[in-house]
Amino acid sequence: MQLNADHAVRWMFVEGLLPLCGAGALYLFWGLARFIAANPKTGFTFAWKEALDPFGWLYGGAILAVQLLVKILSQQGLPAVAFFLGFEGFACMILLIAAMNERGQKATWKPPAAVTGVAAFLVIAILIQGYVVYNG
Repeated sequence: MQLNADHAVRWMFVEGLLPLCGAGALYLFWGLARFIAANPKTGFTFAWKEALDPFGWLYGGAILAVQLLVKILSQQGLPAVAFFLGFEGFACMILLIAAMNERGQKATWKPPAAVTGVAAFLVIAILIQGYVVYNG
């Protein structure tokens, strides 16, 4: 059982969180480095909120859901998890396409808090289910 838990934790961080949050974390570190190097600090500006990337989360969530679904179906187990992963992956893609459509119609469009919130909820649910799949 310990081996499965170790594998599940490795999956969560290396294959789950790193692809979903890695670019945002690097962007924040870049902003911090710019802030440290800026002189004078009074004129420093940086778009910190851009590190929250619901487009990347939705796309990454859909990819993770499909990968996990394939793993479940190849093992013929966890049908309830497979159902929810299929639904969540589909929801990620539909919301991503809707957001891309809005962005395509208006170049200055920014994702509203609802898109960020739903994307975060879907990705967290997919990550938890991924942990279950790799821990099972």
